Formats: sequence, structure tokens, C-alpha cells
Amino acid sequence: MLIVLVIVLGAILVGAGLYFYGPEEVREAYVSPQASVAAAQIPFQVLAEGENAAEVTERKNYAVYSEEDFQELWRMAYGDTSALPRVNFAQNYVIAVFAGEKTSGGHDIEVADIEDTESERKVSIALTRPGAGCMTTQALTRPFQIVVVPASDLELAREEAEIEVACQ
Repeated sequence: MLIVLVIVLGAILVGAGLYFYGPEEVREAYVSPQASVAAAQIPFQVLAEGENAAEVTERKNYAVYSEEDFQELWRMAYGDTSALPRVNFAQNYVIAVFAGEKTSGGHDIEVADIEDTESERKVSIALTRPGAGCMTTQALTRPFQIVVVPASDLELAREEAEIEVACQ
């Protein structure tokens, strides 16, 4: 019995030693949820939003990193570049989300949240639609939103949520 007890204690000590002082692969085999790196919330500013994009009829997302591309994006949203806001592309870039053509009012799209992880910048997009039986305008709409965010070298990823809004 004493021999078994010594073997069990020895195995526990060897395991603990490997866990705390062993190779990196062994030490990082288990990472508790509390130890994981939290995502950093990224501030963003809404530059424009509307219900009738001039030229975009399909569901699309764009990231724009230059003034020339921003002018083209603005033209796609508004049809011209007369009210083009200034963006410092040395420090920022622009993200645009277009919902595509909808057969009625009551639809919307927005950038709900942006967060950075170690490997990517995740853009959370909320698509809303009216609930069944809701009274809406019976006209074609093309919702969109354009935001400016701080520059980053992280790869962009998106997460979309579809939300049905109850009638009011």
C-alpha cells in the first residue's frame, strides 16, 4: 500500500512540475477562460447612414483605405460626392455596410460593435427587419451605414446578427 501511495504522489509531483516548468506545449495545454486575452472595444464614428443607397442593390460590406476609394464609395451611397466628409486616412479607414434592396421600409443595417483580438478586427453588423404584420412603407429601400475607425493592420472579420423588430 505504501508503494502505491509513493507512486501516486510521485506522479502528481512529476505532472505538476511539467505543468509549471515543462515545455511550453505542456504548460499551455489548458488555458482557463479567465486567462484568455479579452477583446478590445474599438471606438468608431458614424459618418453617414440612410435608407436609399444610390447604386448598391445587393448586400455588401466595404473597407476603404484611401481618399480616391472613399469618393467612389460615397458616390455609390449618394450618387455624387458633393457632401463628402473629410477623413484622415493616415490614421483611420472607412467601413461601409449595405443591406441591399428591400421591398419595404422598416429594414435597417448598422455596425453594432468593433473589437480587436490578437489576430483580427471583428466587425459586428446588425440587420433589422420588421416583424410579421407590421405596417411599413411599401417602397423599395436600400439601407446603409458608413463609419470611420482607427487604422489597424489586423485582418477584418465580420459577425452578422439578424433582428426582427416587433410592431409598435
